Amino acid sequence: MRGTKDNYNTDVRRYMALEHPDFSRLLEHLRRSIRHFVLFEAVYLGGYSSRELAQKLGITERSVRRRLGHVRKAIENSFDELDRTELYQAPDIKRDYFL
Repeated sequence: MRGTKDNYNTDVRRYMALEHPDFSRLLEHLRRSIRHFVLFEAVYLGGYSSRELAQKLGITERSVRRRLGHVRKAIENSFDELDRTELYQAPDIKRDYFL
């Protein structure tokens, strides 16, 4: 149901979260602390498919998916860690934007 008001509002909220200064800090933290985070960015923020990344990297799609699974788990663990620190204080940046 592309083009509905709910989808538009969700897109606007996500765009606003991407522009939030704390989101940039969060991304930097994740880039530094999670191996293969660049794959996550390429798929979820850059729009690449697992197949495209596999071809570019010279690995199998299964390897890309497995690495993405590890990254998602590491992100989840990072959120648990960040919830206990000063870094993660933006109320409009929620886990569901990433997981």
